[in-house]
Amino acid sequence: MPCFYYQTVKREDLSGKAAKLKTESTTLLNQAQETERTLQGTKKETEMLAEHDKHSLNYDFSQLSKALQHIFNQNRLLPL
Repeated sequence: MPCFYYQTVKREDLSGKAAKLKTESTTLLNQAQETERTLQGTKKETEMLAEHDKHSLNYDFSQLSKALQHIFNQNRLLPL
């Protein structure tokens, strides 16, 4: 024979729990949205820094290339 257990629950307990869960879920949602905004800002900042570093490295490479070309040209002009 199946055995059934019944648990009695008071209505006020369910309303209280529902209100608490709603408040907690709203708080969690707000925290998640704030974290998302922070991460998006950090991502944009990181992308800007990376772009700056890229341009800086390209400039440095260009300057190095010019310096090496100058050295190469000077050495070609020297008599053997």
